[in-house]
Amino acid sequence: MSRQSEAVKRYRKKLKNKIVESMGGGCCICGYNKSHRALDLHHINPEDKEFSLSSVMAHPIKWEKVVPELRKCVLLCSLCHAELHDGLIELPINICGFNEAFSKGCFVVDKDICPVCGGDKDIYNITCSRKCANLKIGSVKWGNIDLEKLIEAGLSYKIIGDIFGVSDQAVVKRIKSVKNDSYLHFNRYKGDRPLKEDLLTEHETATYVQMGEKYGVTEGAVRHWIKIG
Repeated sequence: MSRQSEAVKRYRKKLKNKIVESMGGGCCICGYNKSHRALDLHHINPEDKEFSLSSVMAHPIKWEKVVPELRKCVLLCSLCHAELHDGLIELPINICGFNEAFSKGCFVVDKDICPVCGGDKDIYNITCSRKCANLKIGSVKWGNIDLEKLIEAGLSYKIIGDIFGVSDQAVVKRIKSVKNDSYLHFNRYKGDRPLKEDLLTEHETATYVQMGEKYGVTEGAVRHWIKIG
């Protein structure tokens, strides 16, 4: 697991613990408090719901933005939560909700150094800003990377991104860009297209980038030629 993935895992555990603590520490109906994984947030009025706990876990946000949503909720164990939705039980009148003592300064995200500018960044982010993210993506020598081969080897977009220090979305964007370029340059090429067998033989000693430069097309176009034969 990458350093970033470990940081996200720690963040999620830390956030869940803080949410449980701020909501009374256990189920507001039966008092269950053994496992935080078995405790859920329940919106008292579903129409007031703006986001769920799972979305916060998937996409980390500042504690100050989480607090307003917690004020609309109560903490329930999985069993009481299910029984409440099935109409088997009701919420107590004097129910324990969010403790306002936790409203400010109670959740600090660990910091790390931005690899681009050297400034502070949240540890679960690759860079400190969108500007630095774009600079980081631009510093990757994509022309020397055979993304298609990495994907064929079973590597996910996330793993490929971790290898080159960029996000999985940056990898997806690059793949789409290569595919678009290959289509355009394939249709613009006016010469006699080399045979697939000749291209495969040539690829034994030359990269797709070098072959593309030779024929005046992109690396993606060369891959496309080989693919369609």
